[in-house]
Amino acid sequence: VLGVFGFFSGSTLRWEILMKSLKVTLKPFSDTRWSSKAAAVKALYKQLPDVKCALINIIENGNLESKPITKNLLNLVDHEFICLLTVWNSILSSIDCVNVILQKETITVCQTAKMIHGLIKEITDLRNNRIQILFQDAEQISVKMSISPSFPKKRKKSKKNGF
Repeated sequence: VLGVFGFFSGSTLRWEILMKSLKVTLKPFSDTRWSSKAAAVKALYKQLPDVKCALINIIENGNLESKPITKNLLNLVDHEFICLLTVWNSILSSIDCVNVILQKETITVCQTAKMIHGLIKEITDLRNNRIQILFQDAEQISVKMSISPSFPKKRKKSKKNGF
């Protein structure tokens, strides 16, 4: 997420191409503001097909020095990336919702404990029951973006018979 934002924000021409494609701008995230991570992932997740179109547009119309970086970024957007982005969006959205409520001054310790316990249950449920639903969502996004909805095959390591 940070690499995509940094790439587009590093050039006014690339930023203009991106802004023509998106409804909402991509968000940076900071180390001190935790909710900024949720906002950054959500912005990319919601607009990933448009970001891909912007990258293709840069490859076709951009300058020569940005084309190799753009191609590398475009190659990173595969089914595995989409699955990870989908899962992270779900997790960070849940955490951010609780985070915002916990920052209110009127919340009691008892309410805080209930919120944190609920968050733990939600993340556990996601891991145990809803992960397949998220993978199905990611598969639909991959198909919509004309990306093969399969994970790359890892090369098998061959063992050397040494004496």
